[in-house]
Amino acid sequence: MELERKLCRISVLCLLAAQRSVAEVTQDNTNPGSDTSYFFYQDQLYPRDCKDIQDQCSTKNATGAQVIQPDGYDAPFWVFCSGDWTIIQRRSDSLIDFGRGWDEYRDGFGFINANHWLGNTKVAHLTNQKTYVLRIDIETESGLTGFISYGSFRIIDEFSDYSIVSVGRSNDTLESVVTWCPTNTIPGNCNRCIATCADPSGTVDCSNDCGDIRQTCICPPNYLMDGTNCIRQEDCGCFKEGHGVIAVSS
Repeated sequence: MELERKLCRISVLCLLAAQRSVAEVTQDNTNPGSDTSYFFYQDQLYPRDCKDIQDQCSTKNATGAQVIQPDGYDAPFWVFCSGDWTIIQRRSDSLIDFGRGWDEYRDGFGFINANHWLGNTKVAHLTNQKTYVLRIDIETESGLTGFISYGSFRIIDEFSDYSIVSVGRSNDTLESVVTWCPTNTIPGNCNRCIATCADPSGTVDCSNDCGDIRQTCICPPNYLMDGTNCIRQEDCGCFKEGHGVIAVSS
C-alpha cells in the first residue's frame, strides 16, 4: 500500500460549520435538503451546533464554550464555538497526548478550551444532521499559516468504524506551508541511522546528529530505504552479513 503524508511541525485546528459561512465545521445552505438529518429528528431543547447558537445570539458572537445536542445524541455536551464554526480538534502543543486508543477517540479527550479531540461519536452525530464544511487550519513552528477545507464532510457510526462517507471538493493554501513526503514515506523524528536494503540494522555510517532538522520523511514500519525510495522489506531480497543484499532469483 502506498502512503503519502505531509511533513511539518504544526498546530492544528479542525472546525465544522454549515456551509453558508467560511469557518471550521459549518452548515451547507447551498445544498437542497441540507437541513435533513440522517438521524431521527427530535424536538430540540439545545442548539444542534454552533451555527444554531450564532443564529440565536443577539450579539452575533457565539465564540467560546457552548452546550449543544445534535439530533439523535442522547445528552447535551460542551463544544468550543468560533462564530458559526464548531471546533472538533485543537492541537497546538504536546501537553495532551494524541496517541490514544479506539475508546478515547470514540469518546473524546482533552479540554474544550485547549487541546482536545471532540470524539468520533459526537462528530458522527454532528455531521449526519446537516451538510457541513470541514476546515483544518494549520500553523507551523515558524509562524507560517494555511488551511484546507472540504465542502461536504460526513462520517458514519461506530458500527462502520466511523468511516468517512463524504468529503466533497477541497480548497487549500497549504503548498507554501507544508512539504509533501514522497510516496511510501511518513513524517517522523529526524534519525540519521537509516535502515536500508543494504543495511537493515541501520548501523553503517550512523549518526544521530540532525543539526537543526527536527522532522524528516522516514520509512514506515516494515519498509526499508532503497536509494531514495522506501520499499517493503520482502522486496529487498535476502541480506547476508558481509555481502549485502542478494537478489531473489526469478
